[in-house]
Amino acid sequence: MNNYYDACIADIERHIKDGKYEDAKYLLRQELSMPYIPQDVQNKLEELSQIVMVENRSGTNYYDDIYEIENALHGNQQNQIKALLSLERLNIHPNFELLKEWLVSDSFEKWVKQQLLVIMMSQNVTEEVTVMMDGETYCLVPSKIESPLEQEAYCECLNELKQVFESENPSMLILCQEVLEAIVWDQFPNQVNNVDANEIIKSVNDYLEQQ
Repeated sequence: MNNYYDACIADIERHIKDGKYEDAKYLLRQELSMPYIPQDVQNKLEELSQIVMVENRSGTNYYDDIYEIENALHGNQQNQIKALLSLERLNIHPNFELLKEWLVSDSFEKWVKQQLLVIMMSQNVTEEVTVMMDGETYCLVPSKIESPLEQEAYCECLNELKQVFESENPSMLILCQEVLEAIVWDQFPNQVNNVDANEIIKSVNDYLEQQ
């Protein structure tokens, strides 16, 4: 997959994780209606479509038990998303020691650990945690982590994109912002760096030229 497809899929996954199923369905319809989609991308989009349908049907059917959540986090992506949505609804502090174990476990994917950190940030966890991902070890206090979407480098890059496209081509702005968000979330929990508006525009234009 190239940066554009990675960004689209990451954006759809975030919408699902946030419970914004209509937004996810809109993006899925938009991408699946394209005249050409690489087979691996089409397979992934169809998988996400199934997840959206299941989540819509499941309504408030969340996991209530922390060990059910742990088992689901070891499952397929549909179960992982449901587990993270369930965890968001719980007070994580009574199970904090278990969550700390998850952050250093090799059995959890990078994006799952990133979402665990986001949940800790939202619940204002003030105790230091250790996180292992991408061969790196981080010692962090979740309450002090700055969201990548609030960091200066992200905001400056987004403003540059808005100056180019906001008035004349808002659809292009949306596509570029999706790529930008995918880049900065991939860097999380590191500080945002090496985001270049011109490179993002080129990446999206390269994708569009293939259509």
